[in-house]
Amino acid sequence: MNTSLGQHGVVLNLGFPAGDGEVEEFQGILPCRWGYMLYQLVAYYTIDSGSGKSLWNYLSLTVIVFQNAALLEVCSESLRNASGDAIVHAAIGIVPSNVIITTFQVLSRVMVVCGVVMATPTGKESPGLPLALLAWSVTEIIRYGYYALNLVKNVPKIVTWLRYTTFIALYPIGVTGELLCFYWAQDYARSHGVWSVEMPNGWNGTFSYFYFLWFVMLLYIPLFPQMYLHMFAQRRKILGGGEKLLTPEPDQHCRESGTSWQLVTVPWISCLPGHFWWPLNSFPSAVNSTGAQKHRKMR
Repeated sequence: MNTSLGQHGVVLNLGFPAGDGEVEEFQGILPCRWGYMLYQLVAYYTIDSGSGKSLWNYLSLTVIVFQNAALLEVCSESLRNASGDAIVHAAIGIVPSNVIITTFQVLSRVMVVCGVVMATPTGKESPGLPLALLAWSVTEIIRYGYYALNLVKNVPKIVTWLRYTTFIALYPIGVTGELLCFYWAQDYARSHGVWSVEMPNGWNGTFSYFYFLWFVMLLYIPLFPQMYLHMFAQRRKILGGGEKLLTPEPDQHCRESGTSWQLVTVPWISCLPGHFWWPLNSFPSAVNSTGAQKHRKMR
């Protein structure tokens, strides 16, 4: 590693892309790498179904390398946000993600790979492993593909839509797969006491791998909804929702009834066309108004 004085301050040369062209090239490689993992996953169940290998033995090297390399995204983003004008080449324009969301997402995956699947024989046999690998690979192909196209300012609408829509199904699939891996591993950890430290010992402390696995599993309860709702908020921001959509006209019944109607939208399902007309005298407090149409008289 070396340092040099750049336009915005100290530049840390970590051997990652520096110029815009290099960043674009690096970003373009990432979806190809995850595409290779998806290809291997599909090939295992199709053209290589008779290989006699387990799924983990078939693509373990690819998963270990690609998933642990994702830690660079978290580290580089953290360095960039903490260092002000200091520019880390690995972070400039390569991974424009929310750091907290990315940290939870990446660390949970690394924990599944290194702390569950690699650490226990039952984790390798979990039915959640193919689910997790499928969700991870498809998500990253779309995400990094979107980032790469965004660098050259040429993102097709369909790619933007996929980036902020496919997570609705892929995130729950991925989390389900991850939790199944944890569950398959915890039973082995309990019965065999692996990776645990018991008293007495030189550190005068104890550690239970079994309880640690359950602790991480329980963390999904408060953290996953935050990540999931964050993506819905991003979806509304990028694709539009609520008052950003074209205001629908009231139907004939609304116009002819002589009743005051209000255009409302249900925010928690704003990924869907959630607009409808509701009589003001029976308007539920749980539904938000779009504001502009409030108390509008429809005749």
